[in-house]
Amino acid sequence: MQETITSYLGEELTEELEFEIKFFVEAESRAVVDWLKAGRPCPPETIARYIEGCVPAKLYDLLDIKFDSHTSLELARKQGTDSCDDKERVEQDI
Repeated sequence: MQETITSYLGEELTEELEFEIKFFVEAESRAVVDWLKAGRPCPPETIARYIEGCVPAKLYDLLDIKFDSHTSLELARKQGTDSCDDKERVEQDI
């Protein structure tokens, strides 16, 4: 992510932004592992939506991420992935 920001986007990596990236990546990794170990398997689309909702605002702006929680939730519901309760689908995906 740091390389994307500096090399691809040509943006300066400030100390604050570097901390936010490190914090987000470390927290994301740990949270997903802990969530799954606790017996809460989720379809990949649901996990991605949950993670997307946690991205720091500065990273959203910098990476020009377009996120509409209502649209994402509707898409997830259409795909049957609006929650982690769809264990049968998750097991099929694995």
